[in-house]
Amino acid sequence: MSRQRNAAGTIPAPTRVAPARTAPARARAAPAASLHDRLEGGAVANLIGREAELGRLLALLAGDAPLVAHVHGPSGIGKSALLGAFGVLARQCGAGFALLDGNRVEPTERGFLAELAEALGGGAPHLPAVAARLAGKPGRTIIAVDGYELLPLLDAWLRGVLLPALPGSARLVLAGRLPPAPPWTEQPAWRGLFASVPLGPLPDAAALALLSRFGLAGEAARRTLRVTGGHPLALTLAGAQAAATPAGADFLPAATHELAQRCLGDSGDAQAREALRAAAVLRRVTVPLLRAVLPDAPAERLYERLASLPFVTRGRDGLVVQEAVREAIAAELAAADPEAHRARRQAAWRELNQAVRRAPAAALWGYTADLIYLLANPVVREAFFPRHVGRFSVEPASPAERAVLLDLARLHEPDAAVAALDLWWAEAPDAFFTVHAPPDPAPTGFCCLFDPARVPGEALRQDPLTRRWMAHLGERPVPDGQSVLFVRRWLARTEGEAPSSVQAACWLDIKRHYMALRPRLRRVYLPLRDPAPYATAARTLGFTLLDGAVAFDGAEYASAMLDMGPASVDGWLSALLAAELGMREDGVVDHAARALRIAGRQVKLTRREFELMRYLESRAAPVSRDALIHDVWGLRYDVGSNVVDAVVASLRRKLGPLAGAIETVRGYGYAYRPVGEERAEG
Repeated sequence: MSRQRNAAGTIPAPTRVAPARTAPARARAAPAASLHDRLEGGAVANLIGREAELGRLLALLAGDAPLVAHVHGPSGIGKSALLGAFGVLARQCGAGFALLDGNRVEPTERGFLAELAEALGGGAPHLPAVAARLAGKPGRTIIAVDGYELLPLLDAWLRGVLLPALPGSARLVLAGRLPPAPPWTEQPAWRGLFASVPLGPLPDAAALALLSRFGLAGEAARRTLRVTGGHPLALTLAGAQAAATPAGADFLPAATHELAQRCLGDSGDAQAREALRAAAVLRRVTVPLLRAVLPDAPAERLYERLASLPFVTRGRDGLVVQEAVREAIAAELAAADPEAHRARRQAAWRELNQAVRRAPAAALWGYTADLIYLLANPVVREAFFPRHVGRFSVEPASPAERAVLLDLARLHEPDAAVAALDLWWAEAPDAFFTVHAPPDPAPTGFCCLFDPARVPGEALRQDPLTRRWMAHLGERPVPDGQSVLFVRRWLARTEGEAPSSVQAACWLDIKRHYMALRPRLRRVYLPLRDPAPYATAARTLGFTLLDGAVAFDGAEYASAMLDMGPASVDGWLSALLAAELGMREDGVVDHAARALRIAGRQVKLTRREFELMRYLESRAAPVSRDALIHDVWGLRYDVGSNVVDAVVASLRRKLGPLAGAIETVRGYGYAYRPVGEERAEG
């Protein structure tokens, strides 16, 4: 039941009505509160020092503004606790409250809508269906997203597509480590409709009240406050440690990380300490991953031990160590014992590399995110999970921006190249995305990208660059069912194609397209007038330059191509991590060199041998000859199995004593059986 507003137009705090008395004047006991009620009451009662911030969120329940609130602050500052208390009060006020966990959301439109549809009670995971479901709900509905810093790829879509499609009864709360992107606060359309809710340290009085719940008072409490700076997580961990430490002993380390270590260290549980160190290299902790990184330890018991720690939260798909604690412990392990740090990442990679092959489509993003988290390579990791939000936003280009973008291109491109871009605007205007730096209303850059299968073939032939790329595809076609992405151009107003913040913003948005197109995306093509600034990153990521440049009015453009392999984005990321960790995946295949390693020797493979080997190892189940002809050779007709058998025979000769890695499945095809490193070296 919805509640009435008071004279000030706000919703008062929820109250409970005392039970009525009946004649004869005998007091009837109130029914005992359920555990659920008590837990919800605790979520509100234990929220100390956040009354002002909670009040700003409660404004979403009454009136026409704001439409969106963004709670932000460093790790452990209390964002999730504030969201939890707000959710309780919102439901008590009769509003709907749908909570999404950024750790679980695949950073694509379909991934977000699938999670939102589930949180709303089911239904089709499509925007019109979700909007209709919200419109059919009585009263206000709050959509809350925790861990929003993990979803920067979706920020522009959420602001420009999702929110305008929702009914007027919907409100959005975002909570994350990073502050809001500038368009929220600087675009005129959002003025008065967006509320930034920063969270900082607790006020002194609130911090002392929190410590008093652990029995800390007087000088001990004041000293704890000075050391922790009022950080809620540090205060909580310090209070818990103080309660477990003999009187007079020093219970305050100088940082959250040291405090977390002592919380475990004083327990005397050496295995639990080791489990925390191992868990610190993981994005999420599961029993199989614990078993992989600590093979001689009781994984199930340690999982429950970790779940009991105050800085570990239990989610639907695993445990998450609080970020500040996790990063500090991982940094210490990497500095103190780099070999152990590397070995644990390697073990996690082996487990994830197998799990991602078996994962259903709905769970694929979780494993992809786990692999990305293991990467130390900043080029890749920052591309998916940037630590800082720049001043730039990438939005679909509007029809009115055509002339502006062409004028921007003329600053750096010859006339013939600008004419080619104008051709693509005419044929595929939705392929253009503009980069903005508020409050400047003019685009500061743009990018153009598309799937060649979805644009007119005549346009592909008219543009010399795409004609070159299509010729390469004709020579080396991708198998049916796999797709290609043409990143036709990106340019910044000042820097052109050179590395810049605008270029970085474009590439962040391109990664969003990668995720949306997987697991079909096989290959990416892009042009470069000057490949030199990108040479190191391109080699790391697996890009190669095609032979022959394309000229526009005498200006030459090189073409770079990335083939991700049959396993698409996930296989590409796995191979990058394998190279970073010095892994050979199964002890035999060297992906970077496109070769085999047999008894310490490198044995080169032909292109077809490498493609077949990579395809077989990416499949957990046996593969038919027809599938190999279709997916590896890219042929749409039966050429007989001899072509497959001949390449398999050649591979087995090169494998020598390890030829059994490729098993024959009679009457069907072949299966790949991983070979241990000890056999490969023996």
